[in-house]
Amino acid sequence: MLKYLLLAVLCIAQTHSLYEDQVGKFDWKQSYVGKLKFSHIDSRANIKRIYVASEDNAVASLSLGSGTLLWRQVLEKGPQGAIVYFHYGANSLVTVSFNGLIRVWNPNDGSLLAGWTLPLNIRHVKFMVDGGNFYAIEVSSAIKTVLVHTYKLASGSLNDVVKKIPATWLTESTYCETNQNVLACLVQGSVKILFPSSGGQTQILEQSVPSATFLTPVSSAIGLPSFKAGNVVITVNNKNIETSQIECNSVHVDKTEDTNKVLAICVRPLSKSNIEVDIFISQQKISSNNLQLKTQIAQSDINVQSCFCKGSSPSCFCILSSQDHTTLFISTQGKVVWIREEALTSIISAEFLDLPVSDVDAAIEKEFDNQECGYFEMFTRRLMSQFYQIQTLLSIESPAFKSSALVRDKFGLHKLILSVTSVGKVFAMDNLSGKILWTLYLANVTPYSVTGKQFAPVFVQRSTRYVPYPAQVSILFKQSTSKEGVLFTLDPITGQLIHGDQGQKLGYQVELSTLLPGVNKNHLRGILLLDSNNQIHLEPPSSPVPKPYFIYKVHPQFGVLTGYFVQEDLKLQKVWELNFGQPVVHVASKNPVEKVHSQGRVLYDRSVLYKYLNPNLIAVATHTPDNVFSIHLVDVVSGNLVESIIHKRTMGPFHMVHSENWLVYVYFNEKTRRNEVSTVEMFEGKTQSNSTAFSSLSKSLFKPILDKQSYILPVSQVDAIKETITEKGITSKHILIALGTGSILEMPWMFLDPRRPAQVTPDMREEGQVVLEYTPELPILSEAIINYNQTLYGIKNIHTAPSGLESTCFVFAHGLDLFYTRVAPSKTFDILKEDFDYALICLVLGALIVGTVVSKKLASRKTLKQAWK
Repeated sequence: MLKYLLLAVLCIAQTHSLYEDQVGKFDWKQSYVGKLKFSHIDSRANIKRIYVASEDNAVASLSLGSGTLLWRQVLEKGPQGAIVYFHYGANSLVTVSFNGLIRVWNPNDGSLLAGWTLPLNIRHVKFMVDGGNFYAIEVSSAIKTVLVHTYKLASGSLNDVVKKIPATWLTESTYCETNQNVLACLVQGSVKILFPSSGGQTQILEQSVPSATFLTPVSSAIGLPSFKAGNVVITVNNKNIETSQIECNSVHVDKTEDTNKVLAICVRPLSKSNIEVDIFISQQKISSNNLQLKTQIAQSDINVQSCFCKGSSPSCFCILSSQDHTTLFISTQGKVVWIREEALTSIISAEFLDLPVSDVDAAIEKEFDNQECGYFEMFTRRLMSQFYQIQTLLSIESPAFKSSALVRDKFGLHKLILSVTSVGKVFAMDNLSGKILWTLYLANVTPYSVTGKQFAPVFVQRSTRYVPYPAQVSILFKQSTSKEGVLFTLDPITGQLIHGDQGQKLGYQVELSTLLPGVNKNHLRGILLLDSNNQIHLEPPSSPVPKPYFIYKVHPQFGVLTGYFVQEDLKLQKVWELNFGQPVVHVASKNPVEKVHSQGRVLYDRSVLYKYLNPNLIAVATHTPDNVFSIHLVDVVSGNLVESIIHKRTMGPFHMVHSENWLVYVYFNEKTRRNEVSTVEMFEGKTQSNSTAFSSLSKSLFKPILDKQSYILPVSQVDAIKETITEKGITSKHILIALGTGSILEMPWMFLDPRRPAQVTPDMREEGQVVLEYTPELPILSEAIINYNQTLYGIKNIHTAPSGLESTCFVFAHGLDLFYTRVAPSKTFDILKEDFDYALICLVLGALIVGTVVSKKLASRKTLKQAWK
C-alpha cells in the first residue's frame, strides 16, 4: 500500500504560482479575435453560442448573451494561415487554411478532432461539407469539367473516386462560389446551380438574372443557400431559384414559417453611431428600426455575418461586422445586445498620457496662473478656492467642482492609454482597468508605412500639466485616395476633435514629421512637416524652431540616408548623404523622454569608464538578398558613420532597441538555425571629451570604444523587444522580449552585458554593477515571465512609459491580446509593499517613544541622586 501511495505522490504534477495574491491587481488582459470573416449562430437552448473565424487567422466561440470569448484557437501567422473556408456542423467545426490544412474542431471546447493536408492547389478549389463528407471541388475551365473530390471528415481519407461533372459553359471569367451544399456559378448574366453532394447525383439549375459583375454568398439560415449579384438576391429554395430586388449592400436571407416566402434582413448605416435595420418578406418591407450605438463605426461598409429568426412575425438577432472591425450583436427590434471592439487587434501607435489634476487643484492652478487680475479679484479667488477645499473635505457635492475618477493620483500611476489603429479608429483606455473611455472613428484615412511596418505618428503637443489649457494631441494620417496628409487634433481626455470630423487637410504629401522641442506662449509644441518637394510646414504656423536644427530622412528601398540643416527662412540645406546600397529594414533611435542618471561605469580599480552618450546617434539596420545583416551607427547631425557591424547568413524578423550608450538587436542565424541576441555598448574611455554638453559638430570627437557580444536565445520566435524606462533613469534597465510562445520575458541587462568575461576575477566582483561570467545561452526563468500563465497571442509591439515612481515602469503589449502591467526592475525601493505591517511598526515606534521617556526620567532621577551624595 505504501508503495502505491509513493507512486501516486510522484505522479502529482507540480505547479508554481508567482505572487498569487498579486494576480490581476496591477495587470489586466483582454482577448480578441480580429475582424470577422465567417460566423455561425447556434441558438439552441442548451448551446447559445456564436462560432467565428477572423481575418487574423483565429477560430473562436463567443457567448450569445454577452459576447464573452469562451475559447479560441490561433492558426499560423501570415497568408499561409488565412482561413478560406469555414463550416459549422452539429458536432464539429471545419476550417480550411490557405496552406491546404483542413482542421476539424470540437465546438464545445475548441480541441482539435482531426486534421490533414489537402493534396490540391486550393487557389482553384471550392469546399463543401455535407453529412460526414468533405468535398473539394475543382472548377477547371481548361477541361470544361467540375471535379469533385470526396473525403471522410473524421480521417481525411479519400472516400470515393473523383466525380467528373461536364461543364461546357465554363470559361476563365466564370466566377463560382459555394454556400451550404450548393455550387453556384455566374455565367454571362445567368446563374447555374449544382448540387454535387445530393446522393451522388448532380442537378444543374439555370436561371437568368439581370446583368451583374459579381456573385457573393449571403449569410443565410441552414438549408437556404443564397447569393448576391449586384442588387439581386438569388435564393435556392427547395432546389428552385428565386430572385428578389433589394436595394441594400448588406443582406441576410432566412425563411419564414411559410417556406414559400423569403425573409430578407437589410442593414444600412445612417451615421457613425446610428444604423437602420429593415425586414422584407417577398420584397415588401414589414418593419424598420433605428439602432443607436455607444461607439463610432465606419459608415461605408457593414456586413451581416449571420442571423437567426424566430416567431411568425419574425424577431431576428444578427451578427454585424463593420469596416473598422467592430463586431455588433443586434436585435431587429432596435436593441444592441453587445459590442466587441475588434479593431484593438490592429493597434499601430500608442501613448501613455497624464490625466488632469482634480477640480480643486485646477482651481488653485488658475488662481496663481492669472497674473493680470487685480488684488481684490485674486483675494476673492483665494477665498472661493478655500471654500471648495472645505466642501471637498466635508464631502459636500459642489456643482462647480464635480468629482471625477479620471484624475491624476499622487504617484502618477493612473494614466490614459491612447491607441491608434490601422483602420482609423482611436481608443482611449484607462490603464488601471482597461476600460474603454471613448472611441473615435476617422474615416477615409490610411496609415503610413516604413520598412514594412504601418504607423500613424501621435504628437503630444500639450499635456495636462498646463492648467487652465486643455491637453492637445495630434494624429497624422494620409487620405485614402489622394495620399495627402490629414492632421486630426483632439483633446485626449474627452476625445473632442478641434478641426471637425474630417480633420485638417494639409494639401500635400508628408514625407517626414517630427515634434519640435520648443513651446509657444500657450505651452503648445509645434509639429514640423516635410512634404514631397522638401518644403517645410509648421503646425501651428507660429511654432518656434530651435537654432540650429537638423533633420534626417531615410529612403528604405534604396538604402539612402540624408541629413539636412533647417535655415532661418525654413529652407532645407543638404548637409550629408550616406548610401548603404542595401535596403533598410529597421531604424532605431533613442526614446526622447529618456533620462540618463549616470555618465559612467565605476570599475573595480575605482576608475570610471565614461559612456558614449550621443543624443544624435541612431542605428540603421540593412539586409541584402544574400542574407547579410548590417548595423550602421550614424550621427545624424554630422553624418559621421561611427561604426558598422556585419552578420552573415542571417534572416528576419529583426528587432532592435537603442538606449543610453547601448544597442540590443535580435536576428535569426541561418547557419546555426537559432535566434541570437547581439549587444553593443559604447564608451568614450576613462577620460570624458566634454563633461557639460555634447556636440556632434565638435572637432575633438573621436570614435567610441565598442564592446560587442552575442548570445543564444533558446526560443523559436521573437515577436517584439522593448526596454524599460523610468522617470529619472536611476532604476536598472531591463529588456522585455515577447516570445512566440505567448510570454513576455523580462531580461535584466546584466545577462546581456557585452563586458561579461570568460572568467570573473575577484576584482571584477567589486564593480558597482554585477558582472556575470559569460555563458552563450541566455536563461529563460519562469519568474521572469511578467504575464505568468496568461498566454498572449500575436504580440505586435510593446510600449513602455515611466510612472511618477522612479522604481515603476508601465508596460502595454498589444496583438490579438492586450496586456498591461507594471514592472519594477530594481524592486519597489521607493514605496512600501502591499503586505507592510503597519500595526507592528506603530507598536514598535510607540514602545520606543515610551522607552525613551521612561529612560529620560530614570536618568534624570539618577543624576539628581548622585548630585546629593
